[in-house]
Amino acid sequence: MTMKTDFQALATKLIYEVFGSISQTLTIRRPIYINYDEETGSQIMSSDDYVIQAVIGPWIDKNQAAATSNAIRTDDLSAIISKEKLAITPEMNFDIAITADGTEWAIVQSTMDEAEATLILRLSKGVED
Repeated sequence: MTMKTDFQALATKLIYEVFGSISQTLTIRRPIYINYDEETGSQIMSSDDYVIQAVIGPWIDKNQAAATSNAIRTDDLSAIISKEKLAITPEMNFDIAITADGTEWAIVQSTMDEAEATLILRLSKGVED
């Protein structure tokens, strides 16, 4: 094993075991088919769901200029997930994240740590009302 794989295994253990009592189920939904049914006037959609454990909390931006701008909403969330356990790399502004309570969030930012052990997703509701 290399140090990188050690960190990846450690991240998975932390999310699933150490922080297991506070981690939540997060579903990454990837649309695979979207079409418009002219007869009914409705949208037909099919998607693949990827379920994973995540540590979810408020989004905190260390960039002071960004933190004080309107670019970050007060209700934005962060989701820390194990890269090792996720079969896909979430696509920003395409895939959606669904929290345990059924709320849908746009994935607007994705950052991977240096060891490629965790993905930190910024989840947002969209444009502020």
